Amino acid sequence: VSSSFIGPCLGALTLATFGPHHFDAVMASNALWGHIGSCVAAVLAGIVAYFMYPDIKYCFLVIAASALSAVMFVHFLPEGDRLMGRGFKGKQALDEFGHIEKLTNEDDNDDQVAVEKQQLHNDENPQASSYWEVISDKRCFLLCVTGFFFHFANANVLLVLGELMGGDNGDDGAPSQAAIPLIAGAIVLAQVTMAAATWVGDRLTHTGVGRKPL
Repeated sequence: VSSSFIGPCLGALTLATFGPHHFDAVMASNALWGHIGSCVAAVLAGIVAYFMYPDIKYCFLVIAASALSAVMFVHFLPEGDRLMGRGFKGKQALDEFGHIEKLTNEDDNDDQVAVEKQQLHNDENPQASSYWEVISDKRCFLLCVTGFFFHFANANVLLVLGELMGGDNGDDGAPSQAAIPLIAGAIVLAQVTMAAATWVGDRLTHTGVGRKPL
């Protein structure tokens, strides 16, 4: 349940810091490095479980160490524009290389700039859309349904695969030591595939491939 909040929070932080112009590229980079981190964590957990067998529970220390490392480095993230993180218009953001860039067009005439300043003055505390307005939107609804059925179909695959590969080690029904590298390898293979697909998707997005208005 807690992991379902990570995606939206990461998207809001990315939008607040880098703005809409670099959102696609930075989110693709976040996803890529997230999969690489999952590969490293799976390898380390597999090594710990293999050499600490039969006390395989110590492999969860790798996950705890990763979580603590993430908490430590959260403080180094830039705060960004809070309104822009909620989907409103911002004034400046960072590019992919960490340089500050303005989001307003300097070529706009004086009348348009005055109108924008008046709108910003009137909307110091803009109201975001309600949850019902977001969910009832056709595009958001289709995205949510697609994600639901993907995870619904994929939820038990790795668990069943691990059970089949784990087998048992005698009368106690514990997984065999030889199955630990196989289970870790299955996780690594999945993450490597997703990392490669993320990299390819990022390159195709820059060329305009894969864009389809809902």
